[in-house]
Parts: sequence; structure tokens; C-alpha cells
Amino acid sequence: MHIGTSIIIFLVIGLCSAQWMIGVPGLYRSKLLREYPEFCGNLKCPKFNITSVGDDYEERCYEESMWASISVQAPHKQSTSFGPMFQSLYKYISGENDQKIEIPMTAPVLVTVKMSADKNDYLDIKMHFFIPPTNLTIPKPTADAIKLVNYPKICVYVRVFSGYQTSVNKNLLLQRRQLTEALDKTGRNYNKNDLIYAGYDSPWKIFHRHNEIMVRVEPKESASTGILAKESGFHTNDVA
Repeated sequence: MHIGTSIIIFLVIGLCSAQWMIGVPGLYRSKLLREYPEFCGNLKCPKFNITSVGDDYEERCYEESMWASISVQAPHKQSTSFGPMFQSLYKYISGENDQKIEIPMTAPVLVTVKMSADKNDYLDIKMHFFIPPTNLTIPKPTADAIKLVNYPKICVYVRVFSGYQTSVNKNLLLQRRQLTEALDKTGRNYNKNDLIYAGYDSPWKIFHRHNEIMVRVEPKESASTGILAKESGFHTNDVA
């Protein structure tokens, strides 16, 4: 990704979150900040319970959730930018939907990665925007590439790391490897094919940025399924 494109994308994220909070009453804002984890900032994010804590990781169980998603395929030997996927999803929440309304930005920006089942040497990469529970009708995307998906409850192991993560690249694999090494040391059972990334921060936050890498808890420890329940085949040496 070019530096200029990266700056534009990060500015869009920050402006979106800032614009939404300007009109939020103080009492409601305080309630919102208490209701969601601190690392979600001023944005709504999926609810979860922490069921155990290990050395450099924790186990979380998430409730059912809805997401807007877009998928792309990319060669597994190259770095793949998040930018085009983000821009497409941002257009959806900016009014490119059947109700022509703006939808508040949420957190995290969730990315799942797996080896393509129908195209050798390619990755299937899927980006998601969280859609909070509501009694209102969810706007339907007008772009065919954007899908609304529901995921059931899921339990995952999570490792937190900092910095700017803007693509599927070697650093993402390094973070996953550090998580799985910690899980191996404690004998935890996890899905060997998972790579799930979650990014939370706007570009305005320079220090102590919050990113997460996840893998699913295996069924014998947790009967939950979800984001990658039917997806497999990813290995840590498959991205440049």
C-alpha cells in the first residue's frame, strides 16, 4: 500500500468515529464507555466473557453477532493490503445501502484468512465491520460484494499486540506464531488453520495501539463454532 493511501484510509476511520461521538449526549457516552471494553474506545464492539487467562493470551467467549463482510482472493506469496476491502465496507456504512443512511462506525475491523479451496496458491481474505444488535431494520448493501452474515457464539484464544497493521503480511504471521507457541506450552487445544485479526484504533492514536490475533478453541474444549467453522487449510508459511 502506498503511504498516501494508508494515510487516507486511517483519516477516514478516525473522522468516522469522531463524527459519530460529537452528537452523543454526555450521559449516554459515559454509559457506552462503561458498557464496552476500554480498547473499543468510543465505538460499539462485540460483547464477550473472559473464561481464562494464560501467559500472553486469554480465552474469550463471544455472543452471537452480525457483520457486514467482503471477500477477496490474493496470491499467498505477497503482502495483501486491507485498503480496498476497507474502502468498500466504508461505502456501505456511508450510505451505499437500500436505506441510503449512514451507519455509525464500530470496532473491531475483523479479518479472517484461509487457504483458497478452489484456487491453488491463493488466500481467501475476508474483512468484517461489526453490526451491533438493534430493533431497527438493518440496511441491506447495494453492492453485490458486500454480504450481511450472522455468526453464532464462539470461543477463541486472543493475543494483543501494538503498532499499525494494514495488511496480511509477515508481521501478522509472527503475531499468530507467538500466540500458538504460548498455547502449545500450556497444552491448549486450538484450530491449527485459523488466522483471525482484529484492529481497534483510529489513526489519531499513535501509541499503545490495540490489535488482536486469534485462533478458535478446539471443540473438545469448547463446543462453539463460528467465524471460521467450516474454513480450513491455512498454514503459517503461506504468506510472504
